[in-house]
Amino acid sequence: MKLKKKYVIVGSVVAFFVFATGFCIVKASGDYGFCGRGFQPPFFRKAFPERILNRMDNKMEELNLSEEQKEKYIQLKASFKADFEEMRTGRYKLMNDMRAVIDQEQPDMERVAGLVKDRLRRMPDRIGTHLDQLVDFYSILDEEQKARVVEKIRERMASCEKIMSEK
Repeated sequence: MKLKKKYVIVGSVVAFFVFATGFCIVKASGDYGFCGRGFQPPFFRKAFPERILNRMDNKMEELNLSEEQKEKYIQLKASFKADFEEMRTGRYKLMNDMRAVIDQEQPDMERVAGLVKDRLRRMPDRIGTHLDQLVDFYSILDEEQKARVVEKIRERMASCEKIMSEK
C-alpha cells in the first residue's frame, strides 16, 4: 500500500512539472493575438486612446517630420483625440441606455437590438473619416518618409501572411 501511495505522489509531482513546463513553452512561443503581435488592452479601457496616441507619436518621431508636417500631425492627433473621447462617451451612453431597457420588468429586446444597430451603423463612417485623414497626412510626406511607411506596412502584411499560412 505504501508503494502505491509513493507512485501516486511522485506521479502527481511529475505530471505537475510536465504541465507547468508545457505551459511555459507555449507561453514563451508568443505568437498569439492578431498577426503574432500579442493581445492588446481592450478599447474600452481609459488607457486605450492614450496608448494609440503614444504609438502614433513614436512612429512620427521615426519619420523625422518637418515643421509643416508636425503642424499637420498635431491637427490629426487632436482630431483623433476628440473622436476617441466622443466614442468613449457614446459607449457609456449606449451602455446606460441598454441597462435602462434591460432593467425593466419586461425588457424590449427589439429596442436593445436597435440601440446596438444604430451604434454599429455609425462605425464605418467614423473609420472611413480616420482613414481619409491618414491618407491626407500620407500625401504630405516626402518620398523617403513614404518609403519608410510603405516598408513598415509591407513588414506587417508579411508577418500576417506568414501566420495565416501556418494556420
